[in-house]
Amino acid sequence: MSLLRKVLLVIIVIAVVIGGYFFYKTYRLVNIGAGFAAKVMCSSVFISGRTAQSVWQNELALKPLRYVDTRIDPEQKMVIASGLWGLCQRRAVYRPGLGATLDISPSSPGLPDLESIALPNAKEWPQGTRVDLTGIPSEIDSERLNVALDSAFSEPFRFKKRRTRAIIIVYKGKIIAERYASGFDKTTPQLGWSMTKSVTNALVGILVKQGKLVLNEEAPVPDWRSPDDPRGNITLDHLLRMKSGLAFNESYRHPDSDVLKMLFYCQNAAEFAADQLLKHPPGKVWHYSSGTTNIISAIIRRTVSDSLQAYWRFVHEQLFLPLGMKSAVLEPDPSGTFVGSSYMYATPRDWARFGLFCQQEGVWQGERILPEGWIDYSTRLTPESKHQNYGAHFWLAPQTAGEN
Repeated sequence: MSLLRKVLLVIIVIAVVIGGYFFYKTYRLVNIGAGFAAKVMCSSVFISGRTAQSVWQNELALKPLRYVDTRIDPEQKMVIASGLWGLCQRRAVYRPGLGATLDISPSSPGLPDLESIALPNAKEWPQGTRVDLTGIPSEIDSERLNVALDSAFSEPFRFKKRRTRAIIIVYKGKIIAERYASGFDKTTPQLGWSMTKSVTNALVGILVKQGKLVLNEEAPVPDWRSPDDPRGNITLDHLLRMKSGLAFNESYRHPDSDVLKMLFYCQNAAEFAADQLLKHPPGKVWHYSSGTTNIISAIIRRTVSDSLQAYWRFVHEQLFLPLGMKSAVLEPDPSGTFVGSSYMYATPRDWARFGLFCQQEGVWQGERILPEGWIDYSTRLTPESKHQNYGAHFWLAPQTAGEN
């Protein structure tokens, strides 16, 4: 073989390798985008009752998604998203009581037998559904209140939209003001994203109260139990305070980040997060990580029951049902574990119920649901937090750019 042919062959091999690498990267990124589109569209349409047009104009109006198409199947309650000329295709399926999940069969079981929550119309919120906004307490400056609401729904910045969808103001246990954006109202379940982390905190609190979990003991993660695995020193408290020391890229701007792969590409979010290497000694460095929360979600699952149905019912029976959160839906990943970092839907009034429950230190209508002192623990500052604004799965002050 001549030297020229050898050089050409080497060039062709290099080109094929480079081309294959970039095709693989593109394929995976489009898969993540298609997963995002399918999941968000499915949840928004079948949980929130929104139109596909509204979802495309708001959640999916992103440049990377311009080449992704979605198809809604109302009979199967399913959304299929495809991209890269159909080579990448992802499916999200809605199930009663569980919302939307990626990459499962339409015949997968849901929770159709959940006990219904009947809230009396005659009783005032939060015990009932009645809300009277005409009697604002005299000590509240109604003019300043309306100015604040107007400001929250304004869009003063050209490129960074607020996209406020709902505001509810609770004062002395009552709703005194609420406002909704066009296309949303009091009956529209909305995605909580990282507010879901505080619900996960409450589920841990319930298990601590039952004596099934202990904060300062080694976190019960089977894959960390090897004697020479330094991750075995991570405690539940470390996880709740985002001080596990595990490596995790929380960027939502980079399409190949850990958090986007975990949420929209992987079959098991907790397993993906627990497999990360230890970057810092446990308890020494604060690093915000949705992966950490999903490790906790898996701990909750293993602690509650070996039965998937019993685990799914736990959150409703122990938290949502007692609080009257009729609209609340916590969504699992394909493995069946709730995505406790991000995927909970509820109406604004039900989110407000949870907030009031926390303000009342885990007591609801005279019943203590969380351990005494749990909210004090949860809202106690984690000194290592970057901006001195984080407790134990609770933000203690407004977040800064880049935090979720």
